[in-house]
Amino acid sequence: VYPTGGQGRYVLSPDTDWPDGGTLTLEARHTDGQPVYVIVEAAEPPNAAHAAEIESVDGPLSFLGFELDRPQASRGEELVLSTFWRVERVPNRPLSLMAHLMGPDGVPVAVGDGLGAPVEGWAAGDTIVQRHRFSVPEDAPPGEYWLQSGAYWLDTTERWLFQDKNGNQSDRLPLTTVQIRD
Repeated sequence: VYPTGGQGRYVLSPDTDWPDGGTLTLEARHTDGQPVYVIVEAAEPPNAAHAAEIESVDGPLSFLGFELDRPQASRGEELVLSTFWRVERVPNRPLSLMAHLMGPDGVPVAVGDGLGAPVEGWAAGDTIVQRHRFSVPEDAPPGEYWLQSGAYWLDTTERWLFQDKNGNQSDRLPLTTVQIRD
């Protein structure tokens, strides 16, 4: 969560890219020395590599864009997708941000739904960066797959509708293709 106005301290997972100009304030570690999280002080949140401005018709967040760690992967490897969201209003019920790796047949082969930041403490204008991790199945045939994102109410699993600048609406946001290799 990057607070509105930008300036602040951010609690990030150790493998998250820091905002530009960020400085380390604290690095928390497990007793075995593995990092748990870092606290970084910075003036601005990071920007999505693939920017978009898609408003939610049904939910309190707008989609700002995404970043994918790489455009291809082999079976058994992990892909990391970061989705960027702006809080338009603080939600009053539980939600989840979805991300699916879709096979050539349109069926999900890996799901990365979740919410890595509790809504308590969110404010309108905050930027949320959700990291989705996918393990490419060992039995996935080589070929072109695609990623989609979206959001839904956790208590009912009802997906939110999103509307692009042309007025097109959908309950999923197609993002990009991914090549799966042997």
